[in-house]
Amino acid sequence: MRIGRATLTHKSSGRTLEIGTLEVRREHRETDTILLTNGLELGESGRDLADLYFARWPLQENAFKEGGALGLAEHRGNCADMVANIAVETKLEKLGRQRRAAETKLADLEGQRGSRELEAKKAGDEYHEATTELQQRRTKLDALIGVGLRDGKELGQAAVGHQAALARTEATAIANRKAQAKKEENRSKRESLTAVTEKIAGEEAKLSKLKMIRRLDVEPEKILTATKLALSLLITFALREYLAIMAMASQTFLSRVVCLPGRREIVGCEEIVILYENPRDPEVNQAVRAACNILNERNLRREERNLCYRVEPRPPASK
Repeated sequence: MRIGRATLTHKSSGRTLEIGTLEVRREHRETDTILLTNGLELGESGRDLADLYFARWPLQENAFKEGGALGLAEHRGNCADMVANIAVETKLEKLGRQRRAAETKLADLEGQRGSRELEAKKAGDEYHEATTELQQRRTKLDALIGVGLRDGKELGQAAVGHQAALARTEATAIANRKAQAKKEENRSKRESLTAVTEKIAGEEAKLSKLKMIRRLDVEPEKILTATKLALSLLITFALREYLAIMAMASQTFLSRVVCLPGRREIVGCEEIVILYENPRDPEVNQAVRAACNILNERNLRREERNLCYRVEPRPPASK
């Protein structure tokens, strides 16, 4: 990943904008991605900004708002109220249990460390003494045999001593291997648990920054739902009351009728709404004329003006 500077130039006006850039390559991609950011001026590091960019959008919005990078007073989708992030809280509780269990095991191993090292040292010393004695006994026995001694009390004592030293060496070798293995096992487990606790602590440090999030603002969704329902009812009413001569679906009404252009004129106490014909859709033109006749029969008024609806050919485009 690299950071740099870019100059954006507006083609028509020639205006320029200096902005920071991040060049990143994601693990599952073989091509580089160029990100534009003004976070470098705020003291953010390139890696933090890249991680923030690829994080979930609510996290980015919170960072933008709290950091003041874009000068936003509010952002769509979330409100200003901060609430607990239940998913993060649950994850932190699970990580906390794992960390405490690992720390308990690590404390037990640390308590056993001294005895394991002492046992290994004692077994190593005994094995070293046994091998030294065996070497001395072997040297004495070889010397007696070397001078041609084949029997006698002195040779028998040397042979018995050599055999005892050999048996002791074999026994202390087994004890030494076991003691050293226990010491190594204790060391390996301590290192493994230490790495686990450090990893968990790192994850907890990252998640602790996300414990509070902005509450999702559902009020716009409520308003939008009510608007959709009202629009659906209005379309149903218009189709039933004014366009009964031409059966059509709501989508057809929106694409063929609502999109008709027109103009409004106010002449004295009369307000005239004029819709332009679609020369390619005579069927809709006829249906809209019939609807205008029905509307005019109702003698509708608005602000003390009589409403009048007409359908006319589209006027020629003026130069």
